[in-house]
Amino acid sequence: MRITGATVFDPANKVNGLRRDINVSGGRIAASGVEGETINGSGCIAMAGGMDIHAHVISAGRNAGLMGGGRAFDSAKTVRAMLAQGITCFVEPGLNAKSAALAENIGGDIDFFLLLLETGSCSEEEAERFLTRKYVGREGVELFLAEDDEPAVPPHIHLPDLGKPGNIRTLESFLEKLEGRRCHLSHVAYYIFDSLHGKLYPRPAEAASLLSEHPNVTFDLGPPVFGDALTLTADEELFGRITGTAESELPAGSPYLSAEYVFQKSRFHDAVFWLAGMELLLELRDLSQASLSIDFPSGGAIKGYPGIIARLMSKTARDDYARGLNPEAPAVSALLSNGREYSFFETAQITRTSPARALSLSDRGHLGNGAVADIVLYRPPQEGELTGNEIERMFARPALVVKSGRIIYRNDNPI
Repeated sequence: MRITGATVFDPANKVNGLRRDINVSGGRIAASGVEGETINGSGCIAMAGGMDIHAHVISAGRNAGLMGGGRAFDSAKTVRAMLAQGITCFVEPGLNAKSAALAENIGGDIDFFLLLLETGSCSEEEAERFLTRKYVGREGVELFLAEDDEPAVPPHIHLPDLGKPGNIRTLESFLEKLEGRRCHLSHVAYYIFDSLHGKLYPRPAEAASLLSEHPNVTFDLGPPVFGDALTLTADEELFGRITGTAESELPAGSPYLSAEYVFQKSRFHDAVFWLAGMELLLELRDLSQASLSIDFPSGGAIKGYPGIIARLMSKTARDDYARGLNPEAPAVSALLSNGREYSFFETAQITRTSPARALSLSDRGHLGNGAVADIVLYRPPQEGELTGNEIERMFARPALVVKSGRIIYRNDNPI
């Protein structure tokens, strides 16, 4: 396969909007010697396949079934929604090695990797999917800090005090204790709050500065997507605050507690979470540390990603959306005064290049020779200004999605 004349954005190889041909051979990006279909990419924007570094695709289906009550999360349907918008790889954090076989039910068109919630090793046949460990809450953080091994892939950390006023000090204290050790922080936008009259007061500029001082740390973050969510967590203290339940018990066969949640624009807490996630992404200067992820399904539906990207790239769209939130929330945020707009290059960084770097996956997240041939073509409008609505439509409906050298979506239709 050869894709000709597309405008390429590939931060890993410092390609910023250059017209290039993309050659594919044997499921990999190749320099030459290509046979098969030639696709005219003129007028299209090309990026590597998207990566979601933190998505509970398998666990969501399991826990929804265990909860009963008619709630359904179809893991295969979620995968199709990912692929339809150009996400070709995800990481499922927290499943134990014995649960790896469950992933066979999601279909073979997407790459997935597992993180283990408990310590220990996986069996030989599951090693391909195993990356590293995930540590949750106070006990998990203490365990991580007490260990002296440093795996090739940085461990994922879920800090205590998620979503609580004053937890930016929790983040600051943890970063100091690392003393240069590598790790990956999950959903870091929920740890950037001070307290103002007992309420959440976001401090994204301070958090961005703290994180930039620790290049040994990578992190994922994203504002929640308003609407239905299913909170999955191994953090019993957090679960108790969400549900008001003093005692909790893990469902049989799942490492996660689960509770239904609906993010509402009218609710102060939910609105502040959205504002904090957006503002932190806009305050960051070194995007090589940051990966976009809503922690599906805890932050909402996969289909919300194009809207997040559109509001990062368009101040007008972002401000219009923010003004529709609980009116008390923008008053504690500086988002409306932030004029930054992401470029396509920066969008590719947080959705492709940075997740691959955080996972030490050298053959994903880029379009260089030898990379897995995951390629997405987006078709922007041919004339006029690129508005927020047009950006959202473009990222929601790619013109072409190629997975490992095979076309799986063309013009929003599965092949």
